[in-house]
Amino acid sequence: MKLKQITGIFAGVLAILFLSGCITSNREEAAENARAYLLKNAEGLTVLQKNYIRYNDPVILHTTLWENVVPSAMPDAHIVARHERNVYKDPGRDMMMYCFGWRVPGMDKDIYVVGTAQRNYRFWEADRIVLRSRTKEDIAGMKIRKKAMLFAISAAPDMKGKIFHRVRYAPPAVHKTMFILDLKTKNADWKDYLNQVKVEEPVQISAIWIDQDTKKHLVVTGVADKANLDDWKPLKMSELTEEETKVYIGSKYTVYPDNTADPFLIQKEMLKGKAKEKAQK
Repeated sequence: MKLKQITGIFAGVLAILFLSGCITSNREEAAENARAYLLKNAEGLTVLQKNYIRYNDPVILHTTLWENVVPSAMPDAHIVARHERNVYKDPGRDMMMYCFGWRVPGMDKDIYVVGTAQRNYRFWEADRIVLRSRTKEDIAGMKIRKKAMLFAISAAPDMKGKIFHRVRYAPPAVHKTMFILDLKTKNADWKDYLNQVKVEEPVQISAIWIDQDTKKHLVVTGVADKANLDDWKPLKMSELTEEETKVYIGSKYTVYPDNTADPFLIQKEMLKGKAKEKAQK
């Protein structure tokens, strides 16, 4: 009995090692294909830059395009295949997008080869070359501006003329604000409110457009969790004068969320950590 158990464990270890080796082999093959595609199709690279790509490992970015779902082999499965009981997922065949990138000396942008493959890198095929800016984009701010635009158009369906086109196509200024969202009368003592308001949680952010004809400020105000500005929700739209708006504005708000972290710096930190662990051993 013990011999069978030992044999089973040994066979399992061999299977794991074999599968790991296959994945590594597929990944290396995909990286070589990406390197060859880049060297063949990229224009304007110097000899030194091409050699950097040839002899340096790429950074790999990935995302799932769609999961592989297989209908069960049962009678009349085509009729009820959409029911979750009659399908199963095969993660190994998920369609993935894998991007192989290099930070080439002398280039102000990172260069990536984009392609698709199964999750284990099998059948990876290059699709295009993409240049990625190294400056962090204000992704959360872009989302806030889009939500504010849609809210403004919905809240004022009769909006016309220049202000409509400005709201529709011109990005608003985004600021931290302290507007009274539950203001019911014009006689509310907003000074007392400003003295006692707590701006830590949640954070209030407003998107502001200026009507060039009337000089009025069109303000869409909402709140978000300080830890996650992606959940910002517009709650109120106001039309104010410049003086009224200035009272409630704190400071210009810009955020760089974690999902825009530099993959090359992440890889550098990982390698430093592994080197430190190896040195300690």
